Amino acid sequence: ALLDVSEARHYACSHIVAARHLPLSQLAQQAPALLPRRDVRIVLCSADVDVDAAEEQVQRAVDLLRELGCTQLWSLQGGLQAWLAQGGLLIDGYNTLVKAFGERVRQHFAVPALSVQALSQRWQQGVPTTVVDVRTLGEHRYSALPHALSYPGTEWPLRDLDAHAAAAQPGHLWAVTCFSRTRGVIGTATQRVLHGAGVPVAWVDDGVMAWVVQGHADVSDAEQAQEVLPVFAESQARAKAQELVARFALASVDDEGLAQWSDDRKRSVQLFDLRPGAVSRPGIQAVAGGQLLMHFENLVAVRHARVVLLDDPHQLRSAVTAFWLAQLGECDVFLYTGDARTIDAAGLQGGLPQYEDVQSVTAGALASRLAQQQAKVVDVGPSLDYVKTHIVQAVHANAAALASLQLAHAEARDQGQWLVLTSPDGQQARHAARALARSLSAEASKTLRWLEGGTQAWIAQNQPVEAGHRPEQLLTAFLDDWGSIMRVPQEKRLPAWDSYLRWERSLAARLDGDPGVRFRFFDVAA
Repeated sequence: ALLDVSEARHYACSHIVAARHLPLSQLAQQAPALLPRRDVRIVLCSADVDVDAAEEQVQRAVDLLRELGCTQLWSLQGGLQAWLAQGGLLIDGYNTLVKAFGERVRQHFAVPALSVQALSQRWQQGVPTTVVDVRTLGEHRYSALPHALSYPGTEWPLRDLDAHAAAAQPGHLWAVTCFSRTRGVIGTATQRVLHGAGVPVAWVDDGVMAWVVQGHADVSDAEQAQEVLPVFAESQARAKAQELVARFALASVDDEGLAQWSDDRKRSVQLFDLRPGAVSRPGIQAVAGGQLLMHFENLVAVRHARVVLLDDPHQLRSAVTAFWLAQLGECDVFLYTGDARTIDAAGLQGGLPQYEDVQSVTAGALASRLAQQQAKVVDVGPSLDYVKTHIVQAVHANAAALASLQLAHAEARDQGQWLVLTSPDGQQARHAARALARSLSAEASKTLRWLEGGTQAWIAQNQPVEAGHRPEQLLTAFLDDWGSIMRVPQEKRLPAWDSYLRWERSLAARLDGDPGVRFRFFDVAA
């Protein structure tokens, strides 16, 4: 695993293509799931432009991972500067590998495109067109094309296109869209692989963003239409899955194979449950809606890990996902042939040990202390959550900003107050409080707490919250904001979206020749 432990703002500016982003502020929380084997080989680096800060982040990450039980730890000698000096490639942006993969899919599979102008003309001329949005329902509701139906990711291939009434109309077209490019391309290519190149389907070129940039109005708070696409019968879905598995020699594993892997200390294993409504459980992470491919770089950190896909008995979701992950070239992917409802995979995760806690405080006790001006609250959770809602009087700091937290603690202690750290569910605050406590004397740490249950527990007790932020509430900048186009203010989104689309179109060519890119496309004509 090559891990970049810088915060998102720095990582998005420039990082090694093969590096997975695991920021120091979230390392303790995310490491158990991303590093299921404690003896996996781990190389650490940081994209922070401040060389001294980068070295400090790497050293703190080494110390934390060693404490959590990891044994094979290295730092990248000379950091990103040495990598660049020796001919290595650096790339900007986020989820760049998967987005570049989408561009290569578009080219390799000759995915037909439909411009937003052509889509508008089809509607104006009354040509039958069904728009399918393959993002998550939350993204669909944020901003969508008019008339679009929401069928996230691998729920879209489960629809019986021929059984839909519109399909019988002359000239009917399935227009597949996402916010920009990648998922629209993948969704369109998937249907062509499953049904043949003659299926009337095209991706909406540059998606919702192009629609808005070119002067059309998008739809907010869109709901699923009453008329929904019919689902394949179980036997039909199973037949499609078996055809895909046989045609491209997709691998599978049963319970006996998983049991053997649990004793293999040389290979990491991660299990993902792709079923709608699935809930994460020990050793298994739920990633519904076909989002495993799109968010692969955030979910699988170890290169050449074994990735196992759980699904309903028809296995069509897992077959489609395996088809694409096999071509991404980052892991060995397997369809699980057992019962996804009853599998016990706790032993496969390996599980990094949990360390002891610093003291916590309940929401009620904190409310009492705040009323008596006996506490100061610092929210160390994601900045987006802080902006949406936070405890009244709480300031914000990045969870890894140790110097800022030390200063806040010293100021609170000088005033005879506790410093209480919080985050949405309290866990990020708990880890940050422990890191801060280790930098303090035993006496000083007595005035440090983390909020049990976090801001969610505070809200559950009907305690006061507020939204937004004022400059004086920020102890550090929003370092976890990597420049997502989803956070661009309404008045600035047109130029920002136009710039983003130009960046995404050029991305694949910029990654050519990088050793961390290992796409291996199937011959679909075979």
